[in-house]
Amino acid sequence: MNDNNDGSINQISPGTSLTNATYAIDTTHAGSGRGTFTFKDSSLGTFTNVFYMISPTQAVVEDTSPGLITVGPMLAQSGSPFTNANLAGNYALSWNGVQLGVTTSIPFQEDLVGQYVLSNTTSNISGVVDYTELGLSNSTFLFDVGLSGTLKINGDGTNGNNLQLVSSGSSSTTFDFQGYVANPNTMFIVSTDTSRVFAGVVTQQSQ
Repeated sequence: MNDNNDGSINQISPGTSLTNATYAIDTTHAGSGRGTFTFKDSSLGTFTNVFYMISPTQAVVEDTSPGLITVGPMLAQSGSPFTNANLAGNYALSWNGVQLGVTTSIPFQEDLVGQYVLSNTTSNISGVVDYTELGLSNSTFLFDVGLSGTLKINGDGTNGNNLQLVSSGSSSTTFDFQGYVANPNTMFIVSTDTSRVFAGVVTQQSQ
């Protein structure tokens, strides 16, 4: 697991620094699908979470640790091992978060949506994105921007999936992520860029 806390990047590796992991299903509200889980990292402290089951393999989860604001989906992993070859295809992606003001002196929100084609080559990503940068004196909207990049997959889909995306043109920006493959159709991404705090999802397109 990767933690990006205000641009400070930390990796939490199961079986090494991760201890005291527990979960429980709420019996007070039986049938609600509500549950909780906690885990402790030797450096970062204790993380507490509440979740609500959608199905036996899907849930929505909220981090309730002091000082943190995080909410998102949770999926059971299936389909490993993963490779660039068996994940090749067309994907839609979206992510949002905050540019921390390292280059502008003013933190502001960024929201991006796009599409890319993943192939089994070295520079294996090409596509297009549209995004907004809010909070500046004049909000910036960037449309139909070319996208290139690379995705390096670790077979079990957990730590080690490095995704780098580069927008083209005068607004060229490099975005670095750690990816977590839930299944051949879905990958969660979190920023490993010290100047940004981003999270999002990449989903395979279908007809």
